[in-house]
Amino acid sequence: MVHYFPSSNNELGEISEAFQPERWLGHPDYLTFTFGASFELYAIAMLDDNLLTDVEDLTSLLLTPRNALTEENENGMANPTIDELVRLKAERNKDHVAVIESPLGDQGPQSYTSKQIDDLAFQLACVYSEKYNLKPRNSSHQTPDVVAISGIGDFEYLITLLAIAKLGRATLLLSPRLPYESCDALLRISKASLLLVQGAQKPLAEHLRSDTLDRSAGFILPIDHRTSVCNTKNKPDTNLTPGLDLEVEKKSTIWILRSSGSTGLTKLVSLLNEIALHRPETGTLLSSLRAAEDNEWSWLRAPPEIGHPLRFEHQGSDTYELVCLKEWPMLAGANQDDGSWRTKDLFIKQPTMPGAFKYAGRLDDIVVLENGEKFNPISVENKISSSPLVDGCVIFGTGKPAAGIAVIPSKSTASMVTEEIRPLLWSVIEKAQDSLPMYGPLTEDLMLLLPKNSAVPRTDKNTIIRSKFLTAFEKEIQAIYDKEESTMGTKVYSDDELLQFLSKKLVQVLHLSPTTELSHGQDFSTIGLDSLRAMQLRAAILRHIDLGGNTLGINVIWPNYCLDWCDWLSRSTSTVKAVPLFLYSKGYSLLRASSNETAQRRVEQVLKARCLRSKFPAERPEKITCLAADLSDRYLGFGGETLHSIASEVDIVYHCGWAVNFNQRLSTFEKSCIAGVRHLIDLCLAGNRTTPARFIFFSSISAIIGTSEATIPERLPKFLTEASRTGYSRSKYVAEQICAKASEKVGLPVGMVRIGQIVGGTVHCIWNTSEAVPLMIRSAQTIGALPTLQARVRWLPIDEVAQIVLEIGSSDAIVASKTSVFNIVNLHTLRWTEDLLPLLTEGGLSFQAVRPSEWIERLEESDPNPGTNLPRKLLEYFKEQCRLRDTVKDREWETSRTAEWSLTFHNATAPSLQLISVILEYFKGAWKM
Repeated sequence: MVHYFPSSNNELGEISEAFQPERWLGHPDYLTFTFGASFELYAIAMLDDNLLTDVEDLTSLLLTPRNALTEENENGMANPTIDELVRLKAERNKDHVAVIESPLGDQGPQSYTSKQIDDLAFQLACVYSEKYNLKPRNSSHQTPDVVAISGIGDFEYLITLLAIAKLGRATLLLSPRLPYESCDALLRISKASLLLVQGAQKPLAEHLRSDTLDRSAGFILPIDHRTSVCNTKNKPDTNLTPGLDLEVEKKSTIWILRSSGSTGLTKLVSLLNEIALHRPETGTLLSSLRAAEDNEWSWLRAPPEIGHPLRFEHQGSDTYELVCLKEWPMLAGANQDDGSWRTKDLFIKQPTMPGAFKYAGRLDDIVVLENGEKFNPISVENKISSSPLVDGCVIFGTGKPAAGIAVIPSKSTASMVTEEIRPLLWSVIEKAQDSLPMYGPLTEDLMLLLPKNSAVPRTDKNTIIRSKFLTAFEKEIQAIYDKEESTMGTKVYSDDELLQFLSKKLVQVLHLSPTTELSHGQDFSTIGLDSLRAMQLRAAILRHIDLGGNTLGINVIWPNYCLDWCDWLSRSTSTVKAVPLFLYSKGYSLLRASSNETAQRRVEQVLKARCLRSKFPAERPEKITCLAADLSDRYLGFGGETLHSIASEVDIVYHCGWAVNFNQRLSTFEKSCIAGVRHLIDLCLAGNRTTPARFIFFSSISAIIGTSEATIPERLPKFLTEASRTGYSRSKYVAEQICAKASEKVGLPVGMVRIGQIVGGTVHCIWNTSEAVPLMIRSAQTIGALPTLQARVRWLPIDEVAQIVLEIGSSDAIVASKTSVFNIVNLHTLRWTEDLLPLLTEGGLSFQAVRPSEWIERLEESDPNPGTNLPRKLLEYFKEQCRLRDTVKDREWETSRTAEWSLTFHNATAPSLQLISVILEYFKGAWKM
């Protein structure tokens, strides 16, 4: 049996003092628990003669299959409906006390047996049937009409619920705190035909009577003369719906609840008869029940079976989202493909007590900054809102480089002007934000001071509805960030002056000692620069320095562990739109390898072979994490924890791993390469952020080289025929289409960089001799000839290409729901036959210049053994290239977008004579090995 205590609108302390529910905690026969927000009742639970003696018993009850708790009726059927259960209890346990009503005031508690409760519900059902024309349903083929009730959870409320159930109707439960507009919307959605209200809700009934909807309104009838009514022994059969099919009815709706609507439109949640039976309202997920000796009263407990029907999923920092699995008995809907329900409620775990949790806010509350850092602002907002100067506040910043705060001054500031209020409120904010992470602190520049008495969307509990607030004040919030961007300085510095200025400002934003000296190549991450401080420094630059009308990039990325910042800032006066200022503190390198250790060794070997090891000194090993990966696997070959860590940290994914094999068919690239594109896109989307991580795909000019347009455009190829005929080229075409779809369908920020011919770096000129161009040049040695191609040499050194790609990847050109294509092809060229071949001869290479067709014949007739004649290996590829050169004139390339966003590309030059000489010397040395 369940004993109900109405809470009225009293505070918890008053209720506890009046009814002393805690006295039941130690009672061997009873256990208290809260019966939920909709009913606002305190209850003490005991199931027939099976006493509940501890927390485990109660949670077991909540999780026990329904059939194990039900009794069979006269037809041998387990009671399938609420009314069937009430009538069965009235028949078999008619003298058992079922409800103890404890009204507020001097009147003492009144107890009711199971028989009396059934009689009262029957009487009230008859009255409602006659007074409001609520005829009992006589067939299960009829959809149950909906009756709405609004009131506090007192005794009349309980009997009204049971009376409506006797009529075979469903009940929509409305909170008395709901505004008229919300009630009206819920009544429309549920198609309720009648609204019953308590006396205090009379204005609601009158409001809806004036509505044009076909709806009537009435009152929850008071139950007077309780004693005389309840002592009546002889009652007719109280079953008003004998014609209903009970097997069908257990699947029919009995009660309709609502979602809070705090993160969007409110939704109806229907509870079926079979779900509601033997369950406390919607089913307790977590409870404050604990053993008598347990003093951790502020922590909620999970049921012992927590590992099965409920799951806590890590959402970053120390927060976990509660997920109800499909096995949860009270689950009335699903929002995941596996049948589970993500509650979006966040909790923190008690570090020393397994199964204990504390509510931390909603997943919708989490602020996810532009760089992927996330934090929960609720505790800080609560601290700030507790000030008598503040009527409410909301911290914002999702998708932005730094967090800001909107504050509504309270009525106590009515006599103050803005200039007086602002410093007072900022002082409150400064004191309250200690609990924010180091990357989340607020700055006064991003404080939005709203007018007093601003119309702010709130719940019926007066809590600000974050999503609706952010929508309502979207323009004001954006204006705060735009102001930061539009501020323009006027100072023009020399390099030395610029270095002094930046050093001074960096010391200020990092709160370093004024005597701190920073070197020209200072590694910012070693002195505590994070994304917030980077933005503060950037704002100082915008306020003071004349950038010549150009934009200073927001993103903080650069490939080296230190940065020549004066040099880069000086370049911002060029025509390039964005300049990266700072660097990421960490990077992942995914390689095909048997282990992470092997991957690390391979990277170190490559760096050493390319003479780049000095760029990654031993004391900075954390800069790059090398991981053995399998891109053909949907989880990239990682465990869940590693994959989650990468997804939560990564801001940009550069995908340059591709099998360079010009002899394979398109299908051979599907698993080894194309599938990896999809899996890395999934990685970008798995970071639980407003804007996914950026995806930069390294494509090839061959993906569009076959277009019929005179100038090859910076756009997606429209047809497969626009790619050259090799499987390699077509695999790049397919990958470009996948990237474009990801951008279009799910808003992935995509940049596709089509890279032309890359040569060795500008310093050491180390070039992979097994690539197509080096092998073609090597044919001068193996067959004594080189083709006289009508082509232009558009080579770009590899270190310049790397800088170009990084500049593009970090620029404002890469935005959500947009695919940006960049042709990285050097516009400054040499002619192959007229310029390059003579330079190779001057460099000491002996060969005969022949027509392409003759060169192909000689190569085809040469030694087929790739061990002694490696160029022969790419015979088919060279045939295709020579065919294209003979049939298609060398065309121009559209590169305006690339030049717009990359300073390095903008300043690129034709391959120099010195570069070619050094490359040839490297080839000769490699060929002798």
